[in-house]
Amino acid sequence: QDIETFLANKEKPLMEKDFTDHQKKAFIRSFEYNNRVKTATETELMLCRRFTEELCEKGSATALRLKGYACYGGNRLYDCDWAASRDCMIRLFEKTDDPGYADTLGYIYYYGRCTGGVPEYEKAFEMFSIAAANGLHEGLYKLADMFHHGYACKKSYRTARALYGMTYEDCYKKFLEGAEGGSFADAALRMGNVYLKGIGEAQDSVAAYHYYLQADYAARLRAGNSDFFGNTTVAINIQKALDETKEALPKDFFKEYLSLVAPWVFWSMVEDGYRGNVSLIRQEDGSTKVVIARRPRNKRQDAEPILLTCPELNYCELITEIELTGFDIRTSFEDPEPAFKYDFVEWNETENRIDFYYDEEFAGWIACEEYRLYAPKQESPSGQLLTLVSVSIQPGGRTYDYLCEIPSVQAGDKVIVMGYDGETEVEVQAVYNRYESELGLPIERYKKVVRRAE
Repeated sequence: QDIETFLANKEKPLMEKDFTDHQKKAFIRSFEYNNRVKTATETELMLCRRFTEELCEKGSATALRLKGYACYGGNRLYDCDWAASRDCMIRLFEKTDDPGYADTLGYIYYYGRCTGGVPEYEKAFEMFSIAAANGLHEGLYKLADMFHHGYACKKSYRTARALYGMTYEDCYKKFLEGAEGGSFADAALRMGNVYLKGIGEAQDSVAAYHYYLQADYAARLRAGNSDFFGNTTVAINIQKALDETKEALPKDFFKEYLSLVAPWVFWSMVEDGYRGNVSLIRQEDGSTKVVIARRPRNKRQDAEPILLTCPELNYCELITEIELTGFDIRTSFEDPEPAFKYDFVEWNETENRIDFYYDEEFAGWIACEEYRLYAPKQESPSGQLLTLVSVSIQPGGRTYDYLCEIPSVQAGDKVIVMGYDGETEVEVQAVYNRYESELGLPIERYKKVVRRAE
């Protein structure tokens, strides 16, 4: 059949050539990757659309998936078309019973994408339940959102808190294993909300800030690997949560360094069966640099990191090594600058010291009056000073941030933005300024205000 098609296509212009279904599928599969869509020529995009439409008519899962996710927010291949995306997802779910398509349908129904912004909560609850029952993190935390608000179900803070916790713990584990494009940012954001708003827990602004820092760090990593439609909103919501929580933190909360007697990082570095290295390096001022590092295992070149989160230092980062400053250090090691391995550590209350073990043998001890963990130097804001406005597409609905180049815009002004259904008149809820380096996402991910409303 390929040979016959090849011979029949001779002398025909490209768009008039015939192709087998196998050839069509092979061609459109590469367009499931964002970079392919971004770099394709207009002719390639035109051919891809033609093949996709022809294969969709035949019920091809490959074509339905490509069209459905392209229409979900829109890209160069297809403009945003929520109804088309929904219809593709319905056909895919019926055809494959894949909970991932149910999860996507849940989002379409939850935000009322096809009903002018009016949510279809009953349908969303059903779809998120299917996704959650199959272990999809996005379904789990959206189901928790519904129990939190009582959408299509009985309001239950306890149930919401339980689901948020389950999602966070699983996403946290996968994030440490290297899933930078996963749902950890979304899960950590919601755990921050648990403590900021008191959802099944006592309100605690410090705990909330702890989780928001983790969410911000994970969102920035994810932004470098994915430009998925929903990531922009999540990153912006995290920035707003950080700003709001800072206002609720105790006075003089942020510090230059943490003063510690028994630093938890000694324990953290050897959790889950890992081994660690410790080096003591004497400094000219009489202090000692204490370097703690996690060693790789299972013949891996790199060790799995830990997520070090210090709200008081405004710091969160994946690390496999950390440096402390010790004062008045005493040790059983005879070398003036010892370096040793350990796989177990315990606090000796009698002697006020840390005891180290390796292969079940006592390795030695360190006693110190004070360890200091210094905050990393914060870079000064850089790039353009930008103006952003927060607007609500639906009255009383969630707010979205747009870059605004219109001078003298104030809260209460009416402006035109590109909404789900084209140009939409909205009211400015708030106006604020940020340097480019302070944005939660690359500047090109932000939409712009089109103009003032008439």
